[in-house]
This record gives sequence, structure tokens and C-alpha cells, in this order.
Amino acid sequence: MIKLSFIVPVYDVEDYVEQCVKSLCNQTINDIEIIIVNDGTQDNSIEKIEKINDDRIKIINQENSGLSSARNNGLKVAQGDYVAFVDSDDYIAFDTAYEEMYDMAIKNNSDIVEGNCIWYYSDDNKYPMKRESSALNGSSIDAREFLLKSLREFRMYSPVWLYIFKRNLLIDNKLFFKKGIYHEDQEFTPRVLLKANNVSIYKKDFYVYRQRSGSIMNSGLNTKRGNDLINICLDLDKVASKIENKELQEELKKYISRMAINTIYDYKFTNIDNEVKEIINENSLSKGLKIRSKLIDINIPLYIKIESIYRKFKSIGSISNNVSEV
Repeated sequence: MIKLSFIVPVYDVEDYVEQCVKSLCNQTINDIEIIIVNDGTQDNSIEKIEKINDDRIKIINQENSGLSSARNNGLKVAQGDYVAFVDSDDYIAFDTAYEEMYDMAIKNNSDIVEGNCIWYYSDDNKYPMKRESSALNGSSIDAREFLLKSLREFRMYSPVWLYIFKRNLLIDNKLFFKKGIYHEDQEFTPRVLLKANNVSIYKKDFYVYRQRSGSIMNSGLNTKRGNDLINICLDLDKVASKIENKELQEELKKYISRMAINTIYDYKFTNIDNEVKEIINENSLSKGLKIRSKLIDINIPLYIKIESIYRKFKSIGSISNNVSEV
């Protein structure tokens, strides 16, 4: 019986992939499989993995189709009770991490276990992600309550590498990643949480998330990334409209509105569909969001200009407060 399946998409990461895969091989949990999905890599990544020579490593190949497709194909062949998605330029901080997470999942009969990460810029520049939240008080929590608290406290973290998931939860509910988009986790994770029964909280900083200039998430702003975020907002709005719990529905709608408003500002979109404007207006349930939504409805360039001024002064105020506290 395989307890845990690691799914690791690989594309042009020869400088990092050996450290990643070895950190998985070194995990103390027994009965694992490490599924390497070769997404048409053009460097020596696969050769470096093959040299590790561990019979728990399974390599499957696909034409270059992107991260979502690679994860989906890995999930389809996975046999573990639980699955963990790992990015091939990252690594695991210590050897007992996944054994402890798996044991917690079994003890609490949890669909999901969530942990913490370390932001890595260099050997001399890495620090843990701060996750102080009432949603983290206790070893296990109802999944919808966890989602509600995370949204309410602005602690909704979507990266799938923070979690392990019960495989049957994903397969039985046909929960796969949307293909061909950036920021796929922001669309995927809320859907999974809405289908789960409970979440266990693993408070250790186990996952080392590498910040590098050539990675997908640090490749800069472009129109496709912005359009993908807008489309994610549209998709999540359909999900939110089906939620019976009004409290949870309202918080998810506010989350969607913030995402859309921030995307318009960050990507300087001056022309958006009326459908997007309607979603922003309908979901802007707090005072700050309502003001922004009205500005967007009236004049988007004006909104971008005012928002820019507001953020600049807010930043100056924050610096002043920090100076006064010293």
C-alpha cells in the first residue's frame, strides 16, 4: 500500500531538481512514490533524476503542456492514499515532515493537511512565512470553517505545495487543475476546500519555496497572467453562487472582488468586460471595495491613478509609523 504520492512536474530545472528529489527520497515516511512528470524539459533535468537511482521514482513523459497538465497527469497515475504536489525547484526543509503530516491526517481522518513554508532567496536570505491566525488554533478544523476564517482574516493561501490531499477527495470529485493558465492554484484550492470535510493544521515550516528570476511565478507581469486572473474570478464567482452558507458565500465573494480589483490595478487594465464589472459590483460588500468598484464602473484610468496615489501615501504612512516606533 502506498501512503503518499509526490507529484513533481519538471521543466528546465537542472540546477535545482536534484536537491528537490533527494529531499523527497530522504523523507522518513515509508511506502511512497515519487512521480516525475517530464513536461518536455530541454535540459539535463531528467538525467540528473535518473542518476539518483531510487526505485520509488517513476518518470512519465508528456509534450510541453504546462504545470496544470503535468499535475493532472501525475494525479491520474498516483496510487497513494494522499498526494503532495511539489515544485521541482523547491525542496523540503527536514526529513520527518511528510511522515508527521501523514500521521496527522490518519489520526484525524483528515481530507487535507496544511503546513507552512520558508521563503528562500539565497542561503543567507530566507525566512518563514508568518501565519498567525485563529484558523490555526487546534490540530483539526472543519474545512468550510477553515476556509471562512482564512478568507475573513486575509489568510487564504492557495499554493498547493502547502498541503497534502486525500487522493480520493480529488479523484471522486473530479478536482483537477484548469489547463493553460497561470495562477491555477488560486482557482483550484478554494474548490477543493469546499469539497473537503476537515483540515488538519501542521504548524512547522516544512516547505522551502525558492524565489528565482526564471521561475513561472517570477517571470513578471504580462497580459495573459492578468487575463487568467480575471477568468479565475469569473470561475470562482460561479462556485460562490452555489454555496448555501451565506457567511461563507459573502467572504468568498469579497475575496473574488479584491482579486479582480487588484488585478485591474496591477496589470493596468483600462478596458474590461461588463460581466467583470458586474461581478465586482455585486461582490464588493465592504466599504473600501464599494468605493473602488464605483470608480472602476465610472472611469478605470481614474481608478488606477487614484489607487496609485492612495498606495503611495499608505506606504509613506507605514514607513513613518515604523520610524516613530523605533
